[in-house]
Amino acid sequence: MEQLLKTGKARAIGVSNFNKSEMEHLIKNSSVVPAVHQMECHPWLQQHDFTEWNRSQGILVMHYSPFGNQNSLYAGK
Repeated sequence: MEQLLKTGKARAIGVSNFNKSEMEHLIKNSSVVPAVHQMECHPWLQQHDFTEWNRSQGILVMHYSPFGNQNSLYAGK
């Protein structure tokens, strides 16, 4: 992806659903900080601290919430 960015075939690199340790590893071992991180966020998974950490690294955060989640963790809430 970094090569595509350098050649102009891509304008930005983004990631989805990385956790903090994966993001730290990516930033440490690549030459480009992701422009955006798409991550799940809803009333039962708010991730305020992680969202702020991403923003402090200059990474735009894009939240999504799946409709009709069948995860038993959220059942009955």
